[in-house]
Amino acid sequence: MPRVKYAEVRGGIIAYEPSISGQPITQFVSFILDRLCWFVEEFTAHSLQRQMPAEITITEIPVGSRLAEAPKRFTLNPCGWRPATMEYKHSMPLHSTRHELCTG
Repeated sequence: MPRVKYAEVRGGIIAYEPSISGQPITQFVSFILDRLCWFVEEFTAHSLQRQMPAEITITEIPVGSRLAEAPKRFTLNPCGWRPATMEYKHSMPLHSTRHELCTG
């Protein structure tokens, strides 16, 4: 891993952030953690759904329907609601929808 470089500029010290894959390390880490959170959430929801009776489904709440003060991505629903589709949404960061696995 590249190290932080420091330079003296007009009596002050400036830190130069290293890059990984062409991104500053703070952006790279944020991106990787976001992808990891998506994976864990999707895997958990999928695993839970496989253990539930067919009458109960995990349903993804549309982004526009999530409350800003208590956003939830998934909810448990009885028959009749469209089950969640697990898909990788690379263009939408997880933190933009505030991920939570909920039960109601």
